[in-house]
Amino acid sequence: MAKHQWSVLCRKSIVDKDDNVISLLDVLEEIRIIGALPQDMHDKNLELAKSGQGNSPLAIQLVSFWIREDKKKSEVSSGRVLIIDPKGKEITKQEFKIDLSKATRTRHKMIFPGVPFNGNFGIYNFITQQKKGGKARWITVSENLFEVKGDEKPPLEKITF
Repeated sequence: MAKHQWSVLCRKSIVDKDDNVISLLDVLEEIRIIGALPQDMHDKNLELAKSGQGNSPLAIQLVSFWIREDKKKSEVSSGRVLIIDPKGKEITKQEFKIDLSKATRTRHKMIFPGVPFNGNFGIYNFITQQKKGGKARWITVSENLFEVKGDEKPPLEKITF
């Protein structure tokens, strides 16, 4: 069975091709949104926010590292990431493959074109889960909390850290 080692939310990750070392840039814990969107963008974001599909303009990545529990045993497993908004609503769920058939360790990078933001300020929970057991149930292996702060106004234009 694949074993989760860590997950980190960041703006960018770079893998050095020479030595396979990964650099995680701008590790994220929170963002502060300041200002208002131009009206046309505001209207589009408001519509998306109502459907739970809005995004802030900041691209982010959730990078996870997995290893084989038994280094001699090749395996493939399933993982997924759920994002829960500050009010407890699931706003997205994406599955991915954990392929340890050829290597004893692997990284998985999930790229989000923008921070999933549905208009609710507060703490968003990025939950990494793995399918385990004979009944193939989902087990939480990591939670990354990410706070979106800002004016209690419509979605926004400028993001600062």
